[in-house]
Amino acid sequence: MSERPNKLFLLELNEFSLSLVREAAASLSLPGFETILGFKESTTSTADTNENLLLDPWVQWVSVHTGQPASTHGVRHLGEPPQETHKQIWDLLAEQGKTVGVWGALNAVSRSPENTAFFVPDPWTFSEQASPKKLNGFVELPRYAARNYLKLSVPALLRGGLKFLVNIASFSNAFKVMKMAPALLWRIMNHPFKAYPYFTLAEYLAGRACLKEFKKSQPDFTLLFANSLAHVQHYYWKARPVHRIPEICFVLRVMDELIREILDTLPEGTTFVVANGLSQRNASHDEPWVMYRQIDHKRVLNALKVSVESIEPLMTHDAHLFFSSTEKAAHAFKTLSEVKVLDEPLFYVEKVTPTRLFYRIAFTKPLPTEATFESEENDFLFSDYFKTIVQRTGVHIQRGTLFCNEAIFPGKLKNHEIYHALSRFFEKGGRSYAGQDKAS
Repeated sequence: MSERPNKLFLLELNEFSLSLVREAAASLSLPGFETILGFKESTTSTADTNENLLLDPWVQWVSVHTGQPASTHGVRHLGEPPQETHKQIWDLLAEQGKTVGVWGALNAVSRSPENTAFFVPDPWTFSEQASPKKLNGFVELPRYAARNYLKLSVPALLRGGLKFLVNIASFSNAFKVMKMAPALLWRIMNHPFKAYPYFTLAEYLAGRACLKEFKKSQPDFTLLFANSLAHVQHYYWKARPVHRIPEICFVLRVMDELIREILDTLPEGTTFVVANGLSQRNASHDEPWVMYRQIDHKRVLNALKVSVESIEPLMTHDAHLFFSSTEKAAHAFKTLSEVKVLDEPLFYVEKVTPTRLFYRIAFTKPLPTEATFESEENDFLFSDYFKTIVQRTGVHIQRGTLFCNEAIFPGKLKNHEIYHALSRFFEKGGRSYAGQDKAS
């Protein structure tokens, strides 16, 4: 077997539905996705079944990154890094002398700076900063938006946007970006108050920046995470042909452009892997599952007389709460656990440490306009404190898909086994998986 570069590029295209991508590739002319669909295909899976506790991307990607199932690594929430004893795949490779680059991986931390060519954290792991420091401009804007989703400040947006644009100006080919401008403007005109066109473009531009860093440093292992497709599947996946769902079509076309640029950038012989971590199924015909979000976490907590030292909001309807004493944390746990709406618990609350709680909205049924939520002392108008985000159209499933242009994975594997396959790839100098002839 001839020698080839022992380099691997992993695109984590979060939660993409294989059936949706196949339909789109056939109907929308998506050459990037068509190329990926021609790769070796493997089916991935997890034993975890409980959505909102374990069957979530911030849990399943940690399994991929650490080689440990959720029952072992113990991570449950967004923004919660794995323990140091559970080495992430880039930690392991860096210790072996390999160079690594990581961009946007969920719940990721950087622990081997000497062999890290670049590292950009996700917006929710607030303890982490980018390396080199100049890449923090790609973190500040999405991090601010994540923390202030429903109460955005125009000055703060302008400051973060300016930093983001300054970074983009130094990383992106302006001509290629301008080619996308008409489609982006059309989407904004049709959905001026929707988030997906903005963060899809931001994700694409960040991906281009990742590719520029890749070309400059040529890491042995590179990881790029993208979430836009997962978002529009959750929000807009109506029961109709994909070419009649403009939001999903827009994201698929942008992601296809990014995939083509990755394919054009990778040196010949580089192993290219595309994985989704887990997938979604269409939920259009399910019982309504409504997602609500706190308009202002602090205002909700004040109304309930919960004294909190600091709040770290997460992706949608949840947050980490920090307290100055165990007594205040215990009081908050009791108070939040007892809040009801339509005689059902409003919140799920979990003790993380003696002075730290995780809480999220657990209630998902449709509510009448005048609905209230009740604490031990008072009733409050629900719509004064919470906003309806979406009636979900895509729900998580246990199965996922992995594509690779080389035969390095078996036809079926658990999420945490992806880690071990990647480790073997580098141990064997890029040699193929012996049993791959039984794959798809």
